[in-house]
Amino acid sequence: MKNNKVNFDEFVEDYDELLNENTAFFAKDDSYFAKYKIDLMSVNISSSPLRILEYGSGTGRNIPFIIEKYPNAEVYAFDISQESLKVINESLPNVKTFFEITEFNNYFEYFDLIYIAGVYHHIAPELREDVTAGIYRMLKSGGELFVFEHNPYNFVTKKLVENCIYDADAILVKPFELKDLLLKASFKYSLCKYYLFFPPVTKLQWVEKYMHYIPLGGQYMVKMVK
Repeated sequence: MKNNKVNFDEFVEDYDELLNENTAFFAKDDSYFAKYKIDLMSVNISSSPLRILEYGSGTGRNIPFIIEKYPNAEVYAFDISQESLKVINESLPNVKTFFEITEFNNYFEYFDLIYIAGVYHHIAPELREDVTAGIYRMLKSGGELFVFEHNPYNFVTKKLVENCIYDADAILVKPFELKDLLLKASFKYSLCKYYLFFPPVTKLQWVEKYMHYIPLGGQYMVKMVK
């Protein structure tokens, strides 16, 4: 069992560069991955959210794409890395940020949409139930949760995680494990889709919409409803 917890404050300045190095073989522009996930989420949302939280926002790489899709929504960012949130505060001043777990109580049944990408594999397994319970409390009744994770059944993904310095504490979550975890917290299951089958240079992304239920994509998305 891994216990070498990664301190993301140490990677704030170099995060984008490290990400580019780790994923350059698949896509030269690392923003490809952020935009892809937001686009995939947007076509699976049932209504237009007015309050959106990105849980585990890091330095906010996904947030500009969220704002582009939902310009009228209030956007919030939570992360345990204060240095990462400082980057958001400087670059995206209209985004409200918080890092204290105790602040969750201030947002009880507050958000219409909670977006989580590449976070659960950094949460120690023994803490995942409590974290999920906190996320559940912040979502409004009828609100939607989208969780994106690395697919441990994809050989390339596993290799990338093993070689990534900021994934030193990563314990990948199998799709059925994530679904069971969320169901146990009282979320209602909606769907699971797999994606990132082809690099953009192949120009085969249009095919992926027909492959979302094949469990071999590089990553997967689980949608839940409260």
